[in-house]
Amino acid sequence: YYDVIHENDTTYVGYYGNPSGSNRFDAYLQKINADGSLPYGTDGSGFAPGFSGNNDPYEQTINIAKKPGAGNVWAVCTITNSLQTTSGVYIQKFDAASGSDQYGTEAKEVLPMSSKLNSLAFSQLSLCDNSPVFLVTNVSNKLAAVKINEADGSTAYVTPLATSSNTKFRYGFTNFYKGQAVAVWQENKGNDDWPYAQNIRCGGSTGPASGFESSPIAEAAISIKSIYPNPVQNNLMATITSSTQSNVHIYITDVSGNVMKQFQQNVQKGNTVITVNVSNIKPGSCFIKVVNETASAASMFDKQ
Repeated sequence: YYDVIHENDTTYVGYYGNPSGSNRFDAYLQKINADGSLPYGTDGSGFAPGFSGNNDPYEQTINIAKKPGAGNVWAVCTITNSLQTTSGVYIQKFDAASGSDQYGTEAKEVLPMSSKLNSLAFSQLSLCDNSPVFLVTNVSNKLAAVKINEADGSTAYVTPLATSSNTKFRYGFTNFYKGQAVAVWQENKGNDDWPYAQNIRCGGSTGPASGFESSPIAEAAISIKSIYPNPVQNNLMATITSSTQSNVHIYITDVSGNVMKQFQQNVQKGNTVITVNVSNIKPGSCFIKVVNETASAASMFDKQ
């Protein structure tokens, strides 16, 4: 299992596996420079290198995150006993340049190892400013969001998001935007599996955010009013309707989402007609997608 992030041409990989010649799991952070070199060494920097014996705690599921320009990389990890019958969650803070650990060779405990089997949900580690927030589950299938204070690595809050004992899976977690993120998951509440979502604010509260609906998210609406001709051979004309003047990204993709053409376009408030030359696009069903900073719209067409 691994987690990958990047900052410009530098890549960071958090991963865990079974080291050769041992009977345990260990987690690492690896840094890959643009030229392919590995400044943290062949294996990377250990999440908790003090746990190295076969009877020491095991390091398993790991998620990582980095604020652009920050001098550190955050990592959070599920820790189990050697029998993998108890589990908890630990946090580590790495120096981005050297890979050295900031919270010691045994990392820092967030949720202690216990028979409640606290572990990370399979979703990303998010950052509110530079304070990490992540999802955890326990043996009772309860889901919570945990925030770590940037200053000292202490736990700021553990906020319940879904407290039923129903089986939950396919977790997701967004980045923070305007002070809140959203957790999503799949759950059977008695009427088959359905997707559910719950927001979490940086301060730890949930529920509707006062005034959030009147923010630019709601104001910067965009849509594709019409496309013609359809089917098309050469030039596709599209009428884009926008609630504000903005610079948008235009993508032409196939039905699998592969981008075949992309460019930027300034659109006015109201209707803007654009022309896209699709003569070099292979025949078949395609999408034209318009994306601004807060919204997107798509429409299908057939290329002859």
